[in-house]
Amino acid sequence: MSLLDALRHRLRPLLRRHEFDREMDHEFRHHVGLQEQELTGTDDDPGARARAHFGSPAYYMEETRRMTPLRWLDPLAQDLRYGWRDLRRSPGFTLVAVLSLAIGIGANSAIFGLLYSLLLQPLPVSHPEQLVEIQHVGPDIPNDLFSYDEYRSLRQSAGFTGIGARAGTGSVPVVVGENRDYLDIDAVDGTFFSTVGVSPLHGRLITPDDENRRAAVVVISDKVWAALFNRAPAAIGGTITMHGNAFTVIGIVPESYQGLSSPEVFQAAVPMSALALVGGDPVETSGANSESLQVIGRIAGRRPAPGHGLTLLSIAHGIPSSKFDIPALFGRVLIELMGGAAIVLLAACANLGTLLLARGMARERDVAVRLSLGASRRRLVTQMLVESALLAIIGTLAGLVLADWALKLIAHRLPQEFSPIVSRFGLHINGQLLGFTAAISVASVLLFGVVPAWRATRTDLIAPLKEGSQLSRARRAGWLDRSLVVAQIVIALVLLNGAGLFVATLRNLRNVSGGFATTRSVSANLDARGTPYESSGLIAQADRLLARAALVPGVRSEAISALVPVYGGRRIGGAIDVEGYAPTPGESMAGWINPVTPGFFSTLGIPLRAGRDFSANDQGAGQQVAVVNEAFVHRYLRARNPIGAIVRSVGGTDTILREIVGVVGDARYLNLRQPAEAMIYVPLAQFGQIPQLGQIPKLDITVRTASDDRGVPAELRSAVLAETPDLRVDQPETMEATMNDALGRETSTAVLAALFGAVALILAAIGLYGVVSYRVARRVREIGVRMALGAAGGEVVWMVLREAVMLVLAGVIVGAPLAVGGSRAIGAELYGLAGESAFFIVGASVLLLCVAVAASAVPARRAAAVDPLVALRGE
Repeated sequence: MSLLDALRHRLRPLLRRHEFDREMDHEFRHHVGLQEQELTGTDDDPGARARAHFGSPAYYMEETRRMTPLRWLDPLAQDLRYGWRDLRRSPGFTLVAVLSLAIGIGANSAIFGLLYSLLLQPLPVSHPEQLVEIQHVGPDIPNDLFSYDEYRSLRQSAGFTGIGARAGTGSVPVVVGENRDYLDIDAVDGTFFSTVGVSPLHGRLITPDDENRRAAVVVISDKVWAALFNRAPAAIGGTITMHGNAFTVIGIVPESYQGLSSPEVFQAAVPMSALALVGGDPVETSGANSESLQVIGRIAGRRPAPGHGLTLLSIAHGIPSSKFDIPALFGRVLIELMGGAAIVLLAACANLGTLLLARGMARERDVAVRLSLGASRRRLVTQMLVESALLAIIGTLAGLVLADWALKLIAHRLPQEFSPIVSRFGLHINGQLLGFTAAISVASVLLFGVVPAWRATRTDLIAPLKEGSQLSRARRAGWLDRSLVVAQIVIALVLLNGAGLFVATLRNLRNVSGGFATTRSVSANLDARGTPYESSGLIAQADRLLARAALVPGVRSEAISALVPVYGGRRIGGAIDVEGYAPTPGESMAGWINPVTPGFFSTLGIPLRAGRDFSANDQGAGQQVAVVNEAFVHRYLRARNPIGAIVRSVGGTDTILREIVGVVGDARYLNLRQPAEAMIYVPLAQFGQIPQLGQIPKLDITVRTASDDRGVPAELRSAVLAETPDLRVDQPETMEATMNDALGRETSTAVLAALFGAVALILAAIGLYGVVSYRVARRVREIGVRMALGAAGGEVVWMVLREAVMLVLAGVIVGAPLAVGGSRAIGAELYGLAGESAFFIVGASVLLLCVAVAASAVPARRAAAVDPLVALRGE
């Protein structure tokens, strides 16, 4: 007999139980019959003697099953059937239990899915933990751009198993047959993809031979393959015309690879040596692209020393973006929300523990009978844990549905600026999320199932079997179930306090004046990358665009700028020098420069404090002028008259001396939390006279309307495209909508915190109702005695309500210090709430008292309606 046949034979009692029982019964009867034949003639009743000799057939069957390797499956199956029938007999309890668990597990799974996708998910490449980015070490922001000569030197460094480089060329117009589009092109060296660890989905990737031959080849993403070639296999070897030059498609990268940094999404790559064919400057030159290469390394062992003035940055999770620094934007708040979700799960488990304790007390008589008949405590505890596991399985499945729905909602509700992040990481159920959910499901069973099961079996076998013993047992102090209710009150208090603080923070930020008008203003981004306007300079189109925008019905004023408030943009100008100001040692003199057209301040609603605005006379040939904000004056010109002061940029190309002719109010360009930066406004026409800066690829056009601005965005976009049909124009957006997008993170946090608080409040109410109802039911005879002795209905109601109020007060006393600690823990995420935590704690306490009274009202009325004769009849 083979090993498999032997195993199948050993498992037959479990896998084919009915067939096994029939065979065992037949064999038993056969042996009894043989024994009966032997006893025939020697005994008066040979059949009875034979049966007595062998004993019960059920005993032999049970012993045979116990000899199987997986004998525990049989009682497990029995427990599952019993637990399922028991849950079906109590639909109310089952529904509350499943919903409680689903909310707790769903909240944790959703927040973990978001946390994993944005912070913990490694790059989908081979051994991402070995990837590093080489950076310069500087006094300010680390510089990760190298010249081609520096890159060639780095390739000689020891300790790296691979080094590759890339240079972003921006957006390039592409043509495939009748399809026209714009693609963001990466110029990479021949070792880039092998260093990163990307394998092609189809075809091959760029090699050193392609780089050496300056081959006009291109690698495209899976999405570009679908958009331009409809996923046709013939795409490999096909042609894409970019910047007027034909490139051969040699490979397609998998959909999982979205590049190394966000919010950029990988679309296509060409050899670095072919950069000039797509309109870029050769990286070997010393011109504008002299320092344009990002250098990526792979290390397999000990981290090498990259050289003096250099450092290595681990990029296992991607290269951080200066504007969309995901850990900075989401890290702390996601960890805080994860803590809130864990507290919600604890509240759900405490709620279930309370319900199971009450359920266990109601089943004392049944447990006592089974123990009296010989059942072991271990067997009963196992059966109750199986019932808890069934609840956890159903709750987990429901929680996963809620988590998937929540992730889709979060992805939909994120501001438009973060859509590339969603596209890059994807917010969906994955293997890691399933593993996390399974882990917390097991933890939930242990949290809410073990103690009630253990307590239910530690019962006196005599008292539950006595008639009328409930009166004496009801007087016991149910310290455990009441402790769980107090724990739920504590959790609800902490979460309600946090929800109040986050909602108040959102309110305060919405009330913050950004220094500009948010009503009746519409802004649109103009992108010249890859268009005919890129080479001639977008600034040259400004006057035409403004004239066309002025024709839009309802537009009262219009302006163009390089930066707009709230979202700002890249820093232009670098370090500055202010005449008469001596910086302190180590002081950063980095400044913001915003080129704008005349009328920008009135269009944006930025007030003019002193001097004058720009005019049409401020052209390139005239006096170079500037307008500064109050933050600039406060920092550099505090004791001087700012009008007439001189400021210039240093270390860059804009070295022209500029005379300050005006001072305007502060507008917040970074975000609403931080005070305004020192800002220098310069005329766009004068800025355009500098060749390198005059070709700004992106500008913003803003219009101010006379009244309602709802119909202006579509008409503004049509007007711009009518004047410059090849220009890439984002959908115009009102400044009010821009403000809402800027507060997207705070809004999402406040909504989630409020949901957590509401869930904790509901769970606390359910727990209070369950405990009070159970205790009222257990004390019916006691209440009957009290009423028979003259107690009024109001006294009985107060007796019930008093217990609920005392539980809430105990929870408040324990929870208030924890709420204060929680307020301090999330202090970095709050705004304008110094010293206001006590207000929200008191408010949450009052709300919990109201909920306690409401949850206890029905049991209290039921207690007051007890008929003493009916209650005492059982005695």
